[in-house]
Amino acid sequence: MKQIGAQISTKNFYKVTVICITFILCFSFILVLPKINSFGLSNNNITSLSSKNNSSFMETLRQYPWEALLHAYQNKKNDTSKFSLWCSKLFLKLTPFIIAESKVNINFSCTPPPLQFPSSMSPCTKLSKPRKVAVLLQHGFDADTLEIHFHELGELVDKFFIIESTLTYYLGVGKPLIWERLKEQPRFEKFVPKVVHLVLDDEELLKVQLETVKEEEGQIKDSIYNIEAFQEKMRWLKFLRWNNITKFFGDEDILGFGDVDEIPNRNVIFHLKHCEMFGYPVDIGTWFPYGRIYQAFRTDYPVGNHAYTYGDPTYWTFKKALNFARRNNFKKIPTRKRGTSGNFVVGGIHMTHYGYLPFQLAKLLTTIEAVDVGVQNKFAKIIRFLMNELRMNETLSKGEEIQAFKNVEEELSKTPAEFLGRIVKVEKLKLEFEEEYTLLVKLPWFYDCNRERYPTWEGKHDERLD
Repeated sequence: MKQIGAQISTKNFYKVTVICITFILCFSFILVLPKINSFGLSNNNITSLSSKNNSSFMETLRQYPWEALLHAYQNKKNDTSKFSLWCSKLFLKLTPFIIAESKVNINFSCTPPPLQFPSSMSPCTKLSKPRKVAVLLQHGFDADTLEIHFHELGELVDKFFIIESTLTYYLGVGKPLIWERLKEQPRFEKFVPKVVHLVLDDEELLKVQLETVKEEEGQIKDSIYNIEAFQEKMRWLKFLRWNNITKFFGDEDILGFGDVDEIPNRNVIFHLKHCEMFGYPVDIGTWFPYGRIYQAFRTDYPVGNHAYTYGDPTYWTFKKALNFARRNNFKKIPTRKRGTSGNFVVGGIHMTHYGYLPFQLAKLLTTIEAVDVGVQNKFAKIIRFLMNELRMNETLSKGEEIQAFKNVEEELSKTPAEFLGRIVKVEKLKLEFEEEYTLLVKLPWFYDCNRERYPTWEGKHDERLD
């Protein structure tokens, strides 16, 4: 009996010991948790990983260390890592606002007009069966424009291949994957089954970051276009790998190569899908409003004699695209041709220079030095202008906040001085180039039905930032 009693006592002792140790560990963990930073478990890191942001847009901008960004920018020739770090931090702060859906509800009572073959194209000789259509899009930070693109072509396209990188074109700055976040939103839900997400990760891009190219004058210089060119190449190769497995697209099906903001008119794609064509590849001449829906830009890459068109995107048959790559040993790949294909149709819109402020700030960080040296000065100028408008050390009323946003929106949306002579109002285009106007100036149906969702296209303030 004594032995049994001893065993029971021993068991109880062990139980009590375990309970005490567990209590001590749990209590210690609660005390220590807020201080854990070295393992990446701080509250700030958890918040950034989940992309949640409880701060207003104004608070987010005012809390960001703009002086540190400017200092790093001015010293980036000696040390690009700090500039890249501050840019990457800003991307994470901007992302919840970039992907935020408009406060204006979708107008479900407005539906697309019936599809018809464009009168500007040759009469349709119908195919025995419609072609399948793939659209291969390079994606950066577009959310609203992607929504418009999907609605314009969604019922005609069989698969959208969206490729995006974990690094930006400029300096290889780390960036979040936007489609991973957008696909969870109700506005994109019906398009998700048609999307194939292609990703270029850090490892794939590492070698490209280190490459150099020879300029025409014989100098060796880091290429700011390397990542963009590599992304275009990998878009094609990743599509090929996918199709080699699925066998989804055949020789006569068509592939469109472009960016998210290069949106063909749905009737043009309807024609390409159902009708014989005079030749492929074919460039689609798009209207280029450049930030404001009431204007047109005279581009460097028009189709034919249509000066106010931009010759992208480009559509190929799968057979023509594959043969082109094979003839060039895959050193050259099918992609957009910017009006040089020899074949073209007119109809669509290039929705570039979108004025929504978080998107504009992200574009500013990803495209500096991608055009010319003058852009460098623009970057510093805009950051200083932003800091001045934010009035960092003052308390702003709601009205002052809204006015500050309006001022920055207007500054970022301005047409560069060197482009002013190349832009006309669409009314003038209608008077002087009636044929051009008739062919070109057609709004995507979803945008036209929901203009208040994208107010900056008409120079209005976007209230989702208030």
